[in-house]
Amino acid sequence: MTSNSIEKLIITSPYEEPRQHYSYVRETRSFALKKGRRSAGYIVASEASRTFDDPGVFIELPLVNQIHPRVKTKRRFLDEWVRAVNAHGGFGSWAWAVSRDTADVSGIIEKTSRKM
Repeated sequence: MTSNSIEKLIITSPYEEPRQHYSYVRETRSFALKKGRRSAGYIVASEASRTFDDPGVFIELPLVNQIHPRVKTKRRFLDEWVRAVNAHGGFGSWAWAVSRDTADVSGIIEKTSRKM
């Protein structure tokens, strides 16, 4: 699906793995909705840029793009660890969560303890 405009710019939660993103198609000057996370990077003006509407050139940030899969792997192993500890049964009930703000920690603990 391609479009010349975007109705809703933010289409994913900051707390979830992105399922889709908008990609700019330079040749047609339109946007395409694509599956998955977009590559991290920035846009610089083309060398031949002489107009205000130059679509620019995308410069990828490889190090940032390496971080996302690593975080996903760490969370997968953390989940596996917690399930193994709980299956053992000798160390109480364990859970894990991610907090983006220290003020959220007590609420996360309370919410998690009610589930157990």
